[in-house]
Amino acid sequence: MRRISTLSSFLHHHRIVPSSILFAPSIRSFHVSRASLLDINVDADFQKFEQLAEQGKVDEVIGVIEKDKQEGKITYKNAWRYIRGYALLKKEAEAEKLYHQFLEQVAPEDTVSLVFLHSAILNVYFNTQNSDKASKIYRQMPKVPKKNFEELLAQQQKK
Repeated sequence: MRRISTLSSFLHHHRIVPSSILFAPSIRSFHVSRASLLDINVDADFQKFEQLAEQGKVDEVIGVIEKDKQEGKITYKNAWRYIRGYALLKKEAEAEKLYHQFLEQVAPEDTVSLVFLHSAILNVYFNTQNSDKASKIYRQMPKVPKKNFEELLAQQQKK
């Protein structure tokens, strides 16, 4: 637990993105903050998904994820949402599988998507109290000052 609090204070002190988002207390605040950053309209279907995950309804959440996979709705741009669903359910293996599947699709220069994917899997490891894996992922995460990250987001929104 000490390692996580040290990581949290380091992120906050050095204003590395996503310090305020990374340790979000709930999936709703996590998604709302991400949605506002990316100008994503979180639709009613996804709000229902969030509520199911928050309530711990494992079968329903996994059903939504599987259905969206089959329909091709999950992309590397929104995979972090589904990974967070697994995080709340403490389904580490499933989250890792989804994370690795989409990590391979992200171009190394797409810093925004990399930060979002890494942040989502970090939340999984924090929820399952796996500080060793969290530290490993944190070291792989692109280190971007908050101002630069906001500029990257603005550029991505223009595309």
